[in-house]
Amino acid sequence: MEFPKVEDSKLQLLYDHYKDTFFHIRECLKLRDRLFFFILIMVTFMLFQVYSPTESGEAISPFIAINQL
Repeated sequence: MEFPKVEDSKLQLLYDHYKDTFFHIRECLKLRDRLFFFILIMVTFMLFQVYSPTESGEAISPFIAINQL
């Protein structure tokens, strides 16, 4: 059984498409990981504010005072 020969240009086109697709998938995964980490930090911060609002206010006020100068 003999397989038909695939033209080199078609093979190159498929390979380029694969490279581009893999690159885009990898970039989307990096963005997803960064956003997940950001959301995790924000949820932790919000839970800290809900659990102990007075302590969180005392912890945040020095940072606000530094940034206002």
